[in-house]
Amino acid sequence: MSTSNVIVTITGPSGSGKTVLSHLLRDHGMKDMVSTTTRAPRQGEVDGRDYNFVSREQFQTDLAAGKFMENIEYNGVLYGVSVKEAELAFELNRPAVLVAEPHGVEQVYKGARERGWECLRIFVDNPSDLLVGRLLNRFLIDVGHPGVVDQSVKNFHPWIDQALLLAERNEETSMHDLLKNFSQSQGVNANDLTSQVEASAKRLKAFYYEQENWVKPALADGSQLYDYITPVFNADVQQKIVDDVLNRVEQLQRAAEKKTKMGRHL
Repeated sequence: MSTSNVIVTITGPSGSGKTVLSHLLRDHGMKDMVSTTTRAPRQGEVDGRDYNFVSREQFQTDLAAGKFMENIEYNGVLYGVSVKEAELAFELNRPAVLVAEPHGVEQVYKGARERGWECLRIFVDNPSDLLVGRLLNRFLIDVGHPGVVDQSVKNFHPWIDQALLLAERNEETSMHDLLKNFSQSQGVNANDLTSQVEASAKRLKAFYYEQENWVKPALADGSQLYDYITPVFNADVQQKIVDDVLNRVEQLQRAAEKKTKMGRHL
């Protein structure tokens, strides 16, 4: 891929496949933008690959110096994406790709345009029952169950319907009971699963928040928020979507090259 100075952002709810899409685009020549965080590395995480791990003092110093395109504080932890991450990709003549939440996309888009860079904003979604099915499958894996390999939603009905209803009602206590009963139905002892149940209940709450605040605005009229929106992302359409994104990146590059050539002749 011939490239320069294009950032591709990918946004979507949990389980939508946005990370898969970012990896597919990386396989086609794009470079990941590694985020920076002030939290400690988790087991198996590698500095510079999973995150750039820095102290809170260093993060705030870099933030004050304008080194971040995007930043947020979540649960007392600072996260950000540095301008340098984009520049590293451009030095290699590769587009940069970043998985980001909607607020981050806005910041990255603004920062890119200020620097004369192009930004292609992608939104990826999947049906709600599939997303919740994947959350339940992740819960099983977290509690030591191998999970369901194909993650087929049919394996988890009527649990998915109940989870969707409780997420909409924001009934966290009932979510805990549902998850315990679900684990028992899959042959997992529900005793001593407090931390896993709590984490999965939070994911269900986040699912509803994402549907209301991310998905609905994107699918209703997201043309002002995103440049490419796909309501389904699965094995049947993955290659088409990758090809569409690559084509759009090429179009941005050609337009930028044409603008540059015209500027040279003025």
